[in-house]
Amino acid sequence: MRPVETSLFGVRLFATQPSSAIQAIAEQARSAAGIFCVANVDMVTRAATDSRLAAVMRRAFLVVTDGMPLVWVLRARGQAAAQRIYGPDLMRQLCVAAARDRLPVYLYGGSPSELAALQDELRRTIPALQVAGAG
Repeated sequence: MRPVETSLFGVRLFATQPSSAIQAIAEQARSAAGIFCVANVDMVTRAATDSRLAAVMRRAFLVVTDGMPLVWVLRARGQAAAQRIYGPDLMRQLCVAAARDRLPVYLYGGSPSELAALQDELRRTIPALQVAGAG
């Protein structure tokens, strides 16, 4: 099922299911680099007043809903397929798919110690995953 786009506060949110989000992200990764966001209510409402955040979210090829209030809004707007896509679960599923498809990943965010711990955990649990870098 292809993600369906709905705008909220100038941010394009996509009503989709986790498997469809993973497929869309993997397809994008095979063709070119791109930005995707896992958004909650705070992020979407901050984008209304933070032009830098809004610009990043507008450049994203996919913004999925990690928060039931966003899912409820999309469903109220007729997007019955909208589901919460929990960021940590999505990341793990994406890393498994990336390892399977031999796509490198770049880890972004958190402190240096958090990134190091994440890389250690990924090496332990998904040894075939190629981590291109972290920052």
